[in-house]
Amino acid sequence: MFSEPRTFVISSGEFDPSHLAIFISAFCMFIYETRRQTGLIVPPVFFVLDDAMSLAFGSLARESEHVARPIVNWLLHARSLNINFCFSVQNFAETSPAIRNNCQTLVCLGATGQDAVELARHMNLTPEQARVIPQLTPGRGIILARGQYPLAVEVFIPMVEL
Repeated sequence: MFSEPRTFVISSGEFDPSHLAIFISAFCMFIYETRRQTGLIVPPVFFVLDDAMSLAFGSLARESEHVARPIVNWLLHARSLNINFCFSVQNFAETSPAIRNNCQTLVCLGATGQDAVELARHMNLTPEQARVIPQLTPGRGIILARGQYPLAVEVFIPMVEL
């Protein structure tokens, strides 16, 4: 199933977040174990979780253990076998710290108010960089790429209108 480059779409709109987290975890475990046993780590597998606020919601005081935690576990384990996650969330301030702190790349297309403050603090932006976040126009964003030398840079993202 995953030996050739393909895109698989799983519709998840009707699922309860806890059921969806279990489904994603089970599916990821299947891919992980298959790759671990066969030694196959290419092509990369991406889980794109669009409108994933219900899966990524949490805080230090009220972490959603049965939803965010299983996915965070796979964020940590699956990376070694080229299995990746992409979350699309609308509110960074309400995103689980466990997910925030374990993602490799963060793309911000704009934030306002407390969300912009939380994002700037998390990205360790300078005051000049932080002032850019609420003023991002369509097609512009800020990317934080973690690595040996983390760097936040403003980027242009081409938009296609259909």
